[in-house]
Amino acid sequence: MPAYKYGIASLLLLGALLISPAASAATYVVPAGPLPPGCSYDGTEVLCNGNLIFGNNDTINVSSPTTLRITGDFTFGNNFVVNEGGNTDDLNIIVEGNMNPSNNGIINANLTVEGSINSGNNTGFTGGLIVSGNLNLGNNSTVSGNIQVDGTLNTGNNITIDGNIDATNVNIGENNTVNGNIEAENVNINGGNSVINGDVDATNSVNNNGTINGDVDSPNVNDNGNITGDQCDQQQEIENEEDRGCSPEGNVEYFQLTHSGTALTCEAYPVTVTACADAGCTNQFAFTGTVDIAESTGGFAASTASFNNSSQTTVELDIPTVGNYQLVTQNPTGEIPASGVQCDSVNGCAITAVDTALRFTNEQSQVAGVSFSLGLEAIRTDTNTGACGAALQGNQNVQFALSCQNPGTCSNTTTYPQAALTINSNTVGTAATAVPVTFDSNGAGTLNVTYGDVGSIALSASTQAPTSATLSGNSAPFVVKPHAVGFTISSNPAAGLTSDFHLANVFASAGENFEVRLTALNFNGDATPNFGNENTAQTLALVNHSLLAPTGSGANSGTLANMNGFSASSNIAEYVNSSVNFNEVGVIQLEANVAGGDYLGAGGINGALNRTSEPVGRFIPAYFEVLSQTPVLVHAQDDFTYYGQPTEFGLNPQWELRAYSTAGALITNYRDLFYRLTSDGSTDGNRFDTTATSNLANVTASLNGTATLQVANQSTLGQPLEFQLVNLSMLFSKPQVPKLPAQADYNITVPASLMTDSDGVCIASQAAPGNCQDISLNNSLIGEAMDMTGTELLDGVVVLNDSYGVDGEPLPVDVIITAYTSVGGLEAYRVNTRDNSTPVTTAWLTNLACAGNTLNAQGNTTVSGGRTGNSFVVDGAATPCEALWQPNLNDLGVDYLRSWNSTSNAWEDPAATLYFGRFRGNDRIIFTREIGW
Repeated sequence: MPAYKYGIASLLLLGALLISPAASAATYVVPAGPLPPGCSYDGTEVLCNGNLIFGNNDTINVSSPTTLRITGDFTFGNNFVVNEGGNTDDLNIIVEGNMNPSNNGIINANLTVEGSINSGNNTGFTGGLIVSGNLNLGNNSTVSGNIQVDGTLNTGNNITIDGNIDATNVNIGENNTVNGNIEAENVNINGGNSVINGDVDATNSVNNNGTINGDVDSPNVNDNGNITGDQCDQQQEIENEEDRGCSPEGNVEYFQLTHSGTALTCEAYPVTVTACADAGCTNQFAFTGTVDIAESTGGFAASTASFNNSSQTTVELDIPTVGNYQLVTQNPTGEIPASGVQCDSVNGCAITAVDTALRFTNEQSQVAGVSFSLGLEAIRTDTNTGACGAALQGNQNVQFALSCQNPGTCSNTTTYPQAALTINSNTVGTAATAVPVTFDSNGAGTLNVTYGDVGSIALSASTQAPTSATLSGNSAPFVVKPHAVGFTISSNPAAGLTSDFHLANVFASAGENFEVRLTALNFNGDATPNFGNENTAQTLALVNHSLLAPTGSGANSGTLANMNGFSASSNIAEYVNSSVNFNEVGVIQLEANVAGGDYLGAGGINGALNRTSEPVGRFIPAYFEVLSQTPVLVHAQDDFTYYGQPTEFGLNPQWELRAYSTAGALITNYRDLFYRLTSDGSTDGNRFDTTATSNLANVTASLNGTATLQVANQSTLGQPLEFQLVNLSMLFSKPQVPKLPAQADYNITVPASLMTDSDGVCIASQAAPGNCQDISLNNSLIGEAMDMTGTELLDGVVVLNDSYGVDGEPLPVDVIITAYTSVGGLEAYRVNTRDNSTPVTTAWLTNLACAGNTLNAQGNTTVSGGRTGNSFVVDGAATPCEALWQPNLNDLGVDYLRSWNSTSNAWEDPAATLYFGRFRGNDRIIFTREIGW
């Protein structure tokens, strides 16, 4: 995998992409980010001001449940995807303007649009649609959810809607399928091949050219197709209900009667009546009306159950005569049940009325393995008064037996001894077992009961009275639910920790799947064998999680994915899920419960401590990504830098580090004690491999000084982490052969090891998170913009010419700075007129001996236009003399202005002779004068 390489040009291009219409697909993540342009997250919802426009093939993913609010129109191109494969309820989209989908879109969210929706073809909507304006669905589109439209719903061809429709006007096209009911003022089913699998309720008119597999309720029906249900007008007042054609709406599936099954002739017999809305009575329907609870042959007087906007009520029956009876319902008003009565009792709808009986009391939902009390009353009917009295007093042996209702078979206590039932410390099974019970003067006894298993159970009891009469009775069924959920998470380093969670070893990367096993337990911590064997098998699931660390303001609790994907394992009452994952860094705690939060109507598992796991973690990032900025070299002087002259960074080598999950989602919890990058101190500059680019032949680039890696925000919340190298300068070596000016191209490589944390997380890609990559900081991609981030390098050489002066007078000395350039194709060292800053100080000429004279420069100066001219002056010698002047450029700090002597193979300093005294001329010049013939 190549190293990351970034330059200003690439950053400028990135910026252009962000502010101009997308030329390629973009992926956004709400609310974690990156967010669409113009959008922000305030902690509760993602707000996008104005119109929001997406291009073709763009995608929005969901990192955690949120609301996306758009204050203008919502428009997107072809193949736009929102929350594909996610939970529909995790995303609510509110559009305050219109929504304009193009073709082939996938929208998995609950939508509320204050304007209209004008959808293209082949668009799939999953979730509820609430539209204040009109809804126009293009051809071949699908909707999985209920539709509510204040205006008109128009569908194209080949549309499938799985849900109910509520609109003002509905116009159905050709070859449509609606799997739900339609309510509107006007309904027009225009397609001959369109099918409505539900009822149609129109307050004005229905025009049907297709098939309606349900009832049609409307005052005006024009049927040119096929209606398989009844046709009626329930808006019209009709005295005879049967003349209306349609039955009242079937909101009540059946009435359920809950009773004990044994009635005493000496007291009223209570029956609870429930209006069930579905086959399992999972949901109930509240209404206002009545139903009579009676005996099938009229064996006793009926009693009327009254509902006042309620779904459950209780009646009391007077059964004065011993016998066997059968409960029925009669004469319902307000709601007509779809099916017959059902009874929740050991004996179904049968009642046995007796004069003497054992009656259980306090049958309530219980917890497996937790002791509870039941009452047992021995009752007889006084033959003189008809009132109830005590049938037993004192200590009596009573035969008890266990009956498992749901599941219908009790667990084998030989195999699973923890599943046993005990009454007053005596083990009781399905066969009758004698248990001593003490009855008081009122015939009431107390039973101390413990059941180690789960399910709906009932107890039966029988004994003989002193009169030899047999007393017997059955309890009402009651539910025993699990006490706790057991967690098994293999190789979990954080287990057992109560603090210092950051000390845990690595458990998994953020987004990496791990296995969780859940077991339904009783109070003693034993598995409950019957869990999962119910008529409708119960299961366990994860329902929540909490972030234990890191903590602090803004810490991201993250998202726990695949919480419901548990299946039964080979172990009793155990459920396994190997695809759970957490998308953040830190340590968490899991919470589990019975799936749906309710065990056979008895509610979920009590007590948070009984539902939560030990700490789970530590979760770490899957990989890092880096965004670097091209370092900016400033000119060492004027508008250039000499080869061999150190140049500073105007913009230090720096980069941003971002942590990601395996799914490519940005992580925010890589902070504080969970931040594991340790390279935050001084580091030898030689660790960074620096090389010159190919156009700088015979030149090497190196870093001067000791690099200090500074971390801008390692201890603060959030992303990104910012790094920079400081206390560094760059040096490009002076070539031995003359070199023309060139741009300072360079590359700084930060090795992968420096950005690899103590957990082994490094800079990599989502596809190959273990393939660690270096960071490459360079300006090789700048091209025409190179002068923005670099400096021009010049080959400079100092030239000193011989100087002549009168003895006793100061002598100006011209110091010339040359640079190797090309003029008209001719390459040579020429005066560097760009140099206006090289200092020439008195140190250049100090205590120079000249025939007993000591020469010193009179003051400091700076070259101008590449030379000192008359600005660098030497004291005059008192007597005529000459001296060789050769300043040591290395000692003067300008060794980069020396020249290479190819003969001696060494860098050499410039030299010149200073002459003092009357100039006698040049020995090599002969003057002649012609005086005539």
